[in-house]
Amino acid sequence: MRILAVAERFVPAPGGSEISLHAVLKGLHAAGHEVAIHTSAAPPGAPSAAAMPRPADPWLERIPAPRFDCDGFRGVLARFRPDRVLTQMDWAHLAGPVAVEAGIPVCFFSCVGDVCGALDGIVFNSAWCERSLAGYAFLAGKGRHVLHPPIERAAVVAVQPRPAEVVMVNPIRAKGGELFARLAASMPDIPFLAVTGWYDPAEDGIDLALPNVTLLPNQSDMRPVYGRARVLMVPSLFPEAFGRVAREGVLNGLPVIASTRGGLPEATLGAALHLDPEDEPAWREMLRRLWDSPKAANDLAARARVAAHRYREADEMAAFVAFVEGLERQGTYPDLKQPFHNLEWLSSRRAGETSQAND
Repeated sequence: MRILAVAERFVPAPGGSEISLHAVLKGLHAAGHEVAIHTSAAPPGAPSAAAMPRPADPWLERIPAPRFDCDGFRGVLARFRPDRVLTQMDWAHLAGPVAVEAGIPVCFFSCVGDVCGALDGIVFNSAWCERSLAGYAFLAGKGRHVLHPPIERAAVVAVQPRPAEVVMVNPIRAKGGELFARLAASMPDIPFLAVTGWYDPAEDGIDLALPNVTLLPNQSDMRPVYGRARVLMVPSLFPEAFGRVAREGVLNGLPVIASTRGGLPEATLGAALHLDPEDEPAWREMLRRLWDSPKAANDLAARARVAAHRYREADEMAAFVAFVEGLERQGTYPDLKQPFHNLEWLSSRRAGETSQAND
């Protein structure tokens, strides 16, 4: 089977959705399918090739374009002749109708709690996401499937951990960066480490210029970062559809403190502590406890190691492959011009850029 994915943003652009789509395509290739990706030649927010090298993927055909163009996409379909089209995020509402017009079954990935009209099947990245979107009447009769973002353990698990810091990834407002900054300021004896994600947290007015805070640029290899983590924080304010960093922390056997919102409790496999991201005293108390008490930290880490040992990614991927292989056209496609995004959580500049790109 020939499978074409369509997404404006793709690796090496930073973000869990981009990394997850790459892993999905790798899984489909491993199952014997020919895969390709139609993506932006220069996606918004992507680092330079020197800063973030593109993965060497001889199994994946990349079909770049400066921007999405319907006629150009019709040409891609005519040349690649896909049996299935997988769409994700910003180009989904543009590519879906063209694929439907061509008679090709469309599978849409809802990776940020978003929806679009032109789909025959929808894949949610958590059961929480599926429940949250259950009220959309047009999804009745469509194929549905839940696939947690695939994670290649060898690519994320630290080889020689030297835990020494409290770690957070992507410390912007939506992800709880303000709480991270306040906790660091109030605990000067504890070293904190943050890794830049979607954009510079300064765009949200978050000042991390503190003597006990190290701010790293976006990392193509997170293993050294997780190797430095004594505690991993995931204090998201907005409802994460899943929470890839939280899952990676558990797979590393780390003590993880995560928000209660969205799909995060599902992502941590029951092996983390979950707190209200607006209850700052509770976060301070728990962080202090895990930092000062080796037993408390070790007990939480042991829970993570047990959960990581029991989890079987291969079973989830096999079920997803079967879902894609069996997908058929449904024939009813409402006219939804825009996908839904949680834009209010982005910095004002980023929200404006995304809205303009979808116009």
